Amino acid sequence: MHAITQLLQKQGFEVKILAINTPKYFVFAQEVADEYRQKTAIEWVWVDNRVKVRSAVASLLKNSSYHVDRFKSKAFEEKIIEILSQETFDLVVLETVYLSVYVDVIRKHFAGRLILRAHNIEHLIWERIAENTRFGLKKRYLSLLAKQLKSFEKSVLSRYDEIWCISAKDTQWFENQNSNSLVKFVPFGIESGKISQKAIRYQCNNLFFLGSMDWYPNQEGVLWFLNNVWSAVHQQHPDLTFRIAGRNIPPNWQQLDYKGVEIVGEVENAADFLEENGVLVVPLWSGSGVRIKIIEAMAMGKVIITTTIGLEGINAVHKKHILIADTVNEFVDAVSFCRQFPEQCREIGENARLYILENHVI
Repeated sequence: MHAITQLLQKQGFEVKILAINTPKYFVFAQEVADEYRQKTAIEWVWVDNRVKVRSAVASLLKNSSYHVDRFKSKAFEEKIIEILSQETFDLVVLETVYLSVYVDVIRKHFAGRLILRAHNIEHLIWERIAENTRFGLKKRYLSLLAKQLKSFEKSVLSRYDEIWCISAKDTQWFENQNSNSLVKFVPFGIESGKISQKAIRYQCNNLFFLGSMDWYPNQEGVLWFLNNVWSAVHQQHPDLTFRIAGRNIPPNWQQLDYKGVEIVGEVENAADFLEENGVLVVPLWSGSGVRIKIIEAMAMGKVIITTTIGLEGINAVHKKHILIADTVNEFVDAVSFCRQFPEQCREIGENARLYILENHVI
């Protein structure tokens, strides 16, 4: 969201940001730089969108998407009305389909162009999670949630004038919905100044993962890697360690008993953590859109091992810009490749950085 704000400002737009403060993603105003607050006039509204059993059951009974219902807030709606009645805008951009619950109130108080910034094909994430869940009541419930979310996602598209997609694959899906909305591919971008200019110093003395652990696909992927891949890797390379960092790592993960694994937790500076560690592992089996951390790591010249799903939205080539692995053996082989061919891996890191310079610079 910060990247799209910067892009709009560089195109000459004045930008006003209204954000939701949730228990999962809470921002204290005083922690945001004064310059940024002045440039964006950013405001926050508290919305308690935590999962609640009673609310989930209510959504289930009325066959409504609980993913979406959690974002409904009278306070946020009132703030939208207040801002639209006091200021004039050319565009209103809603970040993620979940905020589509406010389309009606925006249309009532705003006559300009309404845009959806689609971070993902949201229902696809949950379809994949359901597919990866063992048979039982949980699988059936997740499948139903995915179906309800898909129905909502498809139903609201025609309410927008434009849809801005974060990946080419997502763009194709939205175009195929025949919603009469103008669909555009607006990829994630990095400021050129944030792309490493240092000579690539490749090392593979450790593997690492960096990502928010309150996002289910990250938990799912890392646990799969630990349970299925790590023992074989550690047996072949006993000196290799695997460091897991990110916010909201489940407390019980500190008790995980895997040799050579370090649970780092939340890090103060993600860029520093990326730079000081070796090979990034991104074992994703669900998700949609684009993995921003992969793009950021490529911009720093890191070697990355990820799945085909993890690479969606990034047109990088196996063993040229990145390493792709979709099975246990492929992950083990990829790690061995990183240990055995350091010069080739250094070239992969350099190619990755050049790829970002050519395709993802604001």
